[in-house]
Amino acid sequence: MLSYDDNVFLMLGGKEKYLESIAQLVEFAAIREQDSVLEMCCGTGLSTQTILTKTKKVVAVELNRERMDIARERLPSSVPLLMKNALDLDHNDGIYDVIICINGFHYFEQSEQFYALAHRMLCKNGRLIFNVKLHDHNGIRPMHTYMPSVVYNSIIDVQRLDPDRKAMDTAFIDSPQTENTFSVPPLFCMQRSKTYALYYDSKSMPSYIEYLRHVAVDLTGNELFLEGWSGHPTSLAYHTYDSFTRRIHHYISQEVSEEKRLIKAELFVEAIKRSKT
Repeated sequence: MLSYDDNVFLMLGGKEKYLESIAQLVEFAAIREQDSVLEMCCGTGLSTQTILTKTKKVVAVELNRERMDIARERLPSSVPLLMKNALDLDHNDGIYDVIICINGFHYFEQSEQFYALAHRMLCKNGRLIFNVKLHDHNGIRPMHTYMPSVVYNSIIDVQRLDPDRKAMDTAFIDSPQTENTFSVPPLFCMQRSKTYALYYDSKSMPSYIEYLRHVAVDLTGNELFLEGWSGHPTSLAYHTYDSFTRRIHHYISQEVSEEKRLIKAELFVEAIKRSKT
């Protein structure tokens, strides 16, 4: 079973691609050395490491115990790490210059709670920075929205699977948001926004195909698709693994042009706290 980090890395075309997207958002945030920062949904601490290159005054929050344990190993002991739901924070109000949430906005089922928490914890004119998943980029949908069906159909004859089943990647979170429809509530004023799109290239595509092999296992329960089962070149495992890899690679190279190899589209948002009237 893949670790959380490994799953994300493969899904996004490798660790380098993942860190690239984090770095882009942190640069957008324009954090100053003197800024006190609260990071919500810090995950395993990779994003926190990038934030620490801008300021040392960081408090990071993560609800998942496994991810927090990794963050504790990864980050300096001087960084306060809180394993709890960000909504349960009991810090003094108005103490942070910046609240940043990287790849975590979609975890808040009620966005009103997200904004209310940020408004309470930010100082006067404090800044809220986060990224919002977008439905598409210039009409192009992320490959994660349709590749599970391609995977399923590529093995349907061999596995005798249900041809009417809708194949989905449960790790991918879709979004109805677009650049034109997203807005922040009256507690905040949208100061800036920036559309960010990340694409697979020849270097990152092998990682994505590796990820799709794990999707194939999830869809069929058959672990013969995984590289670790390749065995002898004449074995069933090797044949299954090799045939699947070639089919998926051929489909992408023939059916998905480079400009459509979209990993994800996001809206980077900077919102300024408004005083309540």
